[in-house]
Amino acid sequence: MKDVILITAYCPSFKQENTLRNLIQSIDKELYDICVVSHLPLPISIQNETKYCFYDSENILIEDLDFKPIVWAKTPLGIIYHTQVNRKAHILAIDKLLSTGLSCLKVLGYTKVHYLEYDTLILDNKIFQINSQDLNTYDCIFYLNPELHSKAILGNYIAINLDLINPELLKFNLKEKINFYKTSPIKMPEVNYFLILTKQNNYLKKPLLEVTQYIKTNLSDDGWKELGYVRIIPYVNNNQFNIFIENLTTQSSNLNININGKNFTYNLVPGFWTYNPYGDFDKVYEVKAYVDNNLYFDFNLDKIDRNKFKSRHYIEFNK
Repeated sequence: MKDVILITAYCPSFKQENTLRNLIQSIDKELYDICVVSHLPLPISIQNETKYCFYDSENILIEDLDFKPIVWAKTPLGIIYHTQVNRKAHILAIDKLLSTGLSCLKVLGYTKVHYLEYDTLILDNKIFQINSQDLNTYDCIFYLNPELHSKAILGNYIAINLDLINPELLKFNLKEKINFYKTSPIKMPEVNYFLILTKQNNYLKKPLLEVTQYIKTNLSDDGWKELGYVRIIPYVNNNQFNIFIENLTTQSSNLNININGKNFTYNLVPGFWTYNPYGDFDKVYEVKAYVDNNLYFDFNLDKIDRNKFKSRHYIEFNK
């Protein structure tokens, strides 16, 4: 039986649909079957280029800060761990797409799965052949991405053996998943997402350079800039409440931060970044941020567990 390429997708724009379409067209369909799992209905023209196409209307998002998984951001200061206070966390939505796709493919009789995110492009299909051989031995194969973080992996491509992988990866129980991400000691969503679900950690780690000649990844990054990607990340250091600010867009923006009713304004020119302490963490309660008069985040520290917030919003400075 052929290996199968499993693609998870969320494409609310024509540009993102074209990114997915380009990925599908870069895969050799004579050698590999294609399965797409999406949280939005896909055009018939895309569906017709796949072997299987599944639509899951339940796009689970997390709003509660106490339940959001910890993510990380590489900054000029160091690595900041945080819980994406500015938006709903989508890790459960991705997790559900993956579980849905893998379980369906298992039922259909597939063994070897090459998992891709939609914003990827295959330059040489040989990468699938190389990893297919290694999947005779390992649960999964992933690539380290040390340029981002010492523990980071490349989330865009993972090779999985469905006969060896932990069967828990094929299930999706919302309550169990929330508790899993909430309590896991590992602060890397990608690591949580794949690795500790393998049997006895039977995975193969490969250096990033071994894959970059075969695939292009994160093609949606430019889209973030077009959409206005401004990073405003709160964290606690030495019990001081801090906010890291960075404008990754090509346009200037006005930022207004309100701490306990006091306003702080910034002119965010392209490439601008800074970090500022806003006082004793125990005395900060209401925090709001507006970018060009649009609400970016709004939370009250008196209404959540402060100790938990501190443990989930911190920085590891560059050495």
